[in-house]
Amino acid sequence: MSISARRIWAALFMVLVIISGLLMPTTTSAHAQEATPAPQEIRAIKGAQLRWSINDQLQKRPPVGGVNYLTAGISDGKKGTYSSSEGNVAIKIINGDSVTSPTWNTKNNFLRMGNAQQVVEFSGGHGAINPDGSATIEWEGSMSFNFLGGLSVFSITNPRLVVNSGGTGELRGDLSGYGSDRVKLTKRPLQPRQDMQIATFKDVHIDGTGSVVISPEFAGREIDVDPGQKPQIRSGAGWGAWPQEFVDFQFETGLSSFWYTSGGSTDAAKAPHPITIDFDAKTDQNSTPTPTPSPEPPAASSTEPTEGPAWLRILGGTLVVLSSVISALSLVGMLLLDAYPNLRKHLPPIGLN
Repeated sequence: MSISARRIWAALFMVLVIISGLLMPTTTSAHAQEATPAPQEIRAIKGAQLRWSINDQLQKRPPVGGVNYLTAGISDGKKGTYSSSEGNVAIKIINGDSVTSPTWNTKNNFLRMGNAQQVVEFSGGHGAINPDGSATIEWEGSMSFNFLGGLSVFSITNPRLVVNSGGTGELRGDLSGYGSDRVKLTKRPLQPRQDMQIATFKDVHIDGTGSVVISPEFAGREIDVDPGQKPQIRSGAGWGAWPQEFVDFQFETGLSSFWYTSGGSTDAAKAPHPITIDFDAKTDQNSTPTPTPSPEPPAASSTEPTEGPAWLRILGGTLVVLSSVISALSLVGMLLLDAYPNLRKHLPPIGLN
């Protein structure tokens, strides 16, 4: 192949490279930004309140021992550790529209007030609701159950509400207390148990506003009962139990059959009452931690093109392509004339000859 032919083919190859490069689609920064999904919002929870009257068993006078009563904080069943308020926890007596805070001397007045009930309130709950509907809310503090006048005592500390994306969930917390001997009227401290299941539920959806009422499960739940304990009765309307982990701990406190149907006269009083979570308009919807801002990029140079209307950008790009194609074809023409001078006499007078 002659030198002139090689130059012509080289010029044609350059034309193809230029045209293909100009016509090849490129990904702009705007497209890259559109491909990056925006982060989903996590709703932070602050100041949530949990209210619970536990069950009818707690609200009734026991056959012996005077009264079953609640205490804020950790109790040993004696006057010295009694309190109706401690930190984020408060015990209230609610009778219709009347709300009072009991004392050691008035803690059993609710028994003489018709439909009055003892209620525990945990305030200051904090946590988060995730975009898929799952949520976790935690409270700090302790409440104590003093059954049989304080002979059988246990406590729940730092309750935590967990809701899954499908609406199922649980209430968990730390358990501590005493093992009691009702014959010798003595009690001994028990080894605390961390993060135990206290209640389970389903069909619960929260959005962090207003209040939501949660109905813990009981009916139809089967549990394993330790040998020597009253067996679970699984017949009759409403038979059931509290969660296995919770009942297992009660085998040690001596209150096991208080939490499942055992054939006694109080079986109908053992099912848990609803739990109310009140957000009280204290939800901060955008209180997620603010990330540390990144350094701002340097200002764009004045030589950089600015974006305009779409039709103007398309027209400009088309003109650039045509200009480059014409330049490449002119280069080929010049090479052809250089290789074959005789072609000049066949060209019209347009400046190339």
